[in-house]
Amino acid sequence: MKLEVRNVTKTIKHENTYMEILKGVNMECQSGEIVAIVGNSGSGKSTFLNILAMIDTCSSGEYYIEGMDVFRLSDNDRVDFRAKNIGIVFQQYNLINNLSCYDNVKIPLYVNHTVSKKDRDKWIREKLEMVGMTHRMSHFPKTLSGGEQQRVAIARAIINEPKIILADEPTGNVDLENEQQILKLFRSIAKKGKLVIIVTHSQNVMAFADTVYKINEGYLEKTK
Repeated sequence: MKLEVRNVTKTIKHENTYMEILKGVNMECQSGEIVAIVGNSGSGKSTFLNILAMIDTCSSGEYYIEGMDVFRLSDNDRVDFRAKNIGIVFQQYNLINNLSCYDNVKIPLYVNHTVSKKDRDKWIREKLEMVGMTHRMSHFPKTLSGGEQQRVAIARAIINEPKIILADEPTGNVDLENEQQILKLFRSIAKKGKLVIIVTHSQNVMAFADTVYKINEGYLEKTK
């Protein structure tokens, strides 16, 4: 699977001024890679990640996944494509506090009509086992440590077997030991033929990644 971004720009209007957040960004990556995107706060990292996640739109440019220009999809097709092909991991975990770990992981399956109800339990248990959280599946997020919550969030992100995992500062709220555990999880995911893209400030994540891109003044440069 190949992901390719061509000449993507993002301009926003702030009061009476137009601001160029992204200026002709280009990127190309493949299945099996871990890619880190770095840059100063406010450089446009999260904006770019949201465009890759198809949550935000760009001002111009092209975005291809497996040769398909996903910007040309209709709104409904875009939602369906994202649900099946892209998993997202957030810095703040974004787990629902009144749902158990099991039920949090289950949520994305509701929009995946290719998985039968009888198979859902198997899928959920497999993903929780992969992240080492089967013993906590009935627990609620507030009873878990930050590292445990992030592992549940990763299980949720991969439940639909997406081709691409996008992570926004996934180790920003955990200690070094948990950071290493999370990175090992991402490596195991990449080895299964997935593409993992991580926005980060962490030097450890940058060193761990196969490829590193830096955003500076709206431009994206490959540095590793």
